Amino acid sequence: MADLEQVIGAILRDLAKSRFASDIYSRSISRYYEQDFLLRRFPIPRAEIEEAEIELKFAIESVSASLANSEGREATLAPMFERAIERVVTLFLSFLVPRVANAGNLADRLKNPVDRNVFRIDLRQAGLRHMIVNFTDLISEEGVFDAKSAEQGLTAAFRRVLRFNVEVGEEITEDEVAGLTVDINIAPPLEDLGRRIGEVWQVDRDSRLDVAIGADALRELPQDMLSSIKIRAAVRNYQWTEVKVEGGRTFRSLTSE
Repeated sequence: MADLEQVIGAILRDLAKSRFASDIYSRSISRYYEQDFLLRRFPIPRAEIEEAEIELKFAIESVSASLANSEGREATLAPMFERAIERVVTLFLSFLVPRVANAGNLADRLKNPVDRNVFRIDLRQAGLRHMIVNFTDLISEEGVFDAKSAEQGLTAAFRRVLRFNVEVGEEITEDEVAGLTVDINIAPPLEDLGRRIGEVWQVDRDSRLDVAIGADALRELPQDMLSSIKIRAAVRNYQWTEVKVEGGRTFRSLTSE
């Protein structure tokens, strides 16, 4: 007995792994092409999987309801985190921007002004990183979100971003950062996020489909008890590229060929 979801996932995974194995082979023989006077005039062979169609036959043995698996919940939470962090960052900056403007020469020491998109992006990335890394600690098994701990963790992450956002040779002390952020209240978006997470935990149920796929098991069954599914898949190619953002900074991103 096997979980149909895992079986299909294994098929798609192995398609990607087969392309990886093919590229490793192409890399290996490319050395011979480079060293041989005649072979170097020919293109190095490289196989691509443009499309693969597989028909999987199986027999359904049981269907049971269960809590959504961790991967499914993580996929559901990711866009919720993104929206919540965007609201938190906007609220945080609404307090911070005027305070920095009135903080003497502090604004002149910053590498990226706090009212620019680059600084907002840094805050958003720090916030998302904190939520993704710590979400299993912030959300109990019953779906209760610890908004207070999230607020403390995000505030600390935002303070680090502010403190290290300085020109070479400049410094922002911990006391300065604390003075600028000590009473900034970012709790409302996090409390709203907690309510939404609780709703997800109540309704986010999954169905487990257990199937028999082995040849011996299927051979004994009549045809009217067998089911089938066609999987049509393509292996897409992606490359790491450098993307420049405002302020001259770069980051690496996966883009389609």
